[in-house]
Amino acid sequence: MKLIVGHRNPDFDCFASCVAAQKLYPDHVVLMSGAPQQNLSQFLGIYEEKYNYITESDLTDENVESLIVVDTASSDRLGQKVQKIVE
Repeated sequence: MKLIVGHRNPDFDCFASCVAAQKLYPDHVVLMSGAPQQNLSQFLGIYEEKYNYITESDLTDENVESLIVVDTASSDRLGQKVQKIVE
């Protein structure tokens, strides 16, 4: 599995960074950790079918062959499952 991930509880700029990275790496899947901030949550409620992403709860113990991290400089801000992958 190939993933693109940003920080926990993503805001618009985090999600936009993931979408932009997916344009560069179309074989990767966007993974969202935690609950999106309210304005992003409302946006996705309207346009969810236009964006393909999975949540951290959808992540299984599959082998992750590639991980692209955007919009964060610290692994402490990543979701718990993603932190385990990074370790």
